[in-house]
Amino acid sequence: MKKQFARTLKNLQIRNEVLRKPLRLKRQRVQSLLKRAKKIVCGTYQDVIPRASITHPGMIREQELSHPCAPDFLPDQSQIGTLSGNLRGMDVQNEKESNDKKSSGGGVFSMFRGLVGGKTLSEADIEPVLEKLKDHLIGKNVASEIATKLCQSVGKKLEGKVVGTFEGVSTTVRNTLTESLVQLLTPKRRLDVLRDVVEAKTSGRPYTMAFCGVNGVGKSTNLAKISFWLIENNFRVLIAACDTFRAGAVEQLRTHMHHLNALHPPENHKGRTMVQLYEQGYGKDAAEIARHAIEFARKNDFDVVLIDTAGRMQDNEPLMRAC
Repeated sequence: MKKQFARTLKNLQIRNEVLRKPLRLKRQRVQSLLKRAKKIVCGTYQDVIPRASITHPGMIREQELSHPCAPDFLPDQSQIGTLSGNLRGMDVQNEKESNDKKSSGGGVFSMFRGLVGGKTLSEADIEPVLEKLKDHLIGKNVASEIATKLCQSVGKKLEGKVVGTFEGVSTTVRNTLTESLVQLLTPKRRLDVLRDVVEAKTSGRPYTMAFCGVNGVGKSTNLAKISFWLIENNFRVLIAACDTFRAGAVEQLRTHMHHLNALHPPENHKGRTMVQLYEQGYGKDAAEIARHAIEFARKNDFDVVLIDTAGRMQDNEPLMRAC
């Protein structure tokens, strides 16, 4: 009986050992694979591929490049952070090359290259170039009327001339554009705001000034600066919040009003509040708000009405006329 029990126990031990052996081998295999993967991820290629013998910075042997785990390249440490090397699409234009391109006369003036020669320029020669110039100016958001006037000025200067070099053409065009812009931007009337305010006050009406321009050019900020200048000259100012589109426009003007009244409190001006904000919220008709603000200023003895408007492009004639 004892022999039979010992034989049975031995068979059970052998069977357990046979069953455990595949599990132990599988566990060892998994651990080996994990170690190998960890070495590849961490970038240490010992025991994975032979260590590359570098013969030149950035180069390794062909037999090691063929290994599936080998890196594509080894960077040259001296080129890191210098934006130089053989990377495709990363060529950096040096300052000398950019200066050469600028001096070669690109941009607007390059379209006048065809006019260089020994013949006298006629209207037929200049007209195609002026059409290109006009399209270019309109593409840069210059109003169509202004672009036409500038092209006409350039055409009058070039017509009948003999231009031998490209520098001569570009100089003539540049000077003509400068003269034309100065002429267009020179006011047709005097710019004496204080005198105009006094005249309007004498006639019993407030002096009105509207601020127009592209988004973000500083209309509201400059309105606050002019308000301060007018208050310094002892004029009462009413700010009309006619920008009913941009979020925060009314709150920005209200902040400016509080700051201006803090600088010029009523006790320093015989109890008069020097700056006040007229607003009707958002989504309303801006022209109607401006009309009501002028009426309010006339009834409450304000000297100047400063109208803040929503941003608009200068070549959008309907919106500009709405101001």
